Amino acid sequence: MLLSVLSGIVKNELKNSLVRLVILLAKKGGKKMSFSTQDIRNIVLLGHQSSGKTTLGQGILYMTKSLTRLERVDEGNSCLDFDADEIERKMSVLASVGWGEWRKKKINFIDTPGYDDFYGELYSSLCAVEGAVLVVRADGGVEGGTEKS
Repeated sequence: MLLSVLSGIVKNELKNSLVRLVILLAKKGGKKMSFSTQDIRNIVLLGHQSSGKTTLGQGILYMTKSLTRLERVDEGNSCLDFDADEIERKMSVLASVGWGEWRKKKINFIDTPGYDDFYGELYSSLCAVEGAVLVVRADGGVEGGTEKS
């Protein structure tokens, strides 16, 4: 019973992800964009929990025209926090990937969870990037999780 419920949830999430991908491709005109390796940037967004990493990622997607509207974590409609657990908790649990085109460069970024229990996602993401953006809360400053990042 539990296995069939989990299987249904996974199928739903995959279906939702594929629908989002098709919509993104349609908005880009359906044409495949190709970039040389020197025109691709891979970065990770890291920082303390609730520092705004996902919000920054959503802003990158919006500014690069990968999204037509700015989605919000607190409204539960963020494409970076798509897992049911993430929507319910209003925080990232899994690392998620976003991309956009800016000034003839392709920017790939990984939005990582900031909560200590999910640091495995952060550490595994660091192996796939050449740069990092450390996000610090303006009203909280450097916190314990910031120093770990």
